[in-house]
Amino acid sequence: MSDIKHLSDLSDPVAVAIQTQLSLASTDARDALKDVWVLGYCLGMFDATAQRSNLDQDTEGIALITIGFATLLDDPASGAQRLRKALDSQEDPDFASGAQTGGNDLFSWAGEATLAPMSLFQHLIGADNANH
Repeated sequence: MSDIKHLSDLSDPVAVAIQTQLSLASTDARDALKDVWVLGYCLGMFDATAQRSNLDQDTEGIALITIGFATLLDDPASGAQRLRKALDSQEDPDFASGAQTGGNDLFSWAGEATLAPMSLFQHLIGADNANH
């Protein structure tokens, strides 16, 4: 079983990649994670990290996702709340689309480090433009 430090070491670079996209789109995690697609995207990125690391999905994988959300929100309690919201949203097609995109971004990035994940940024910019 992995310890918290190991799970944090795995999730931190993913949180930085997500934060970078949020910064480029001039938004923050707290606001962005209200969008179910964004919530799915973040879960997909963290879940794919757990898969690539061969973590047990029911224990270590869930812990990694919780740590990832806590890192994004800079608050452990909010991280657990976002995980609950994500688990409750699994039937939502927008959530599923975001999760699939997040997972694909992570696997592409892991396979070729020159391809920085940018789908979240593109979604946020597109959503922003659609509202104006």
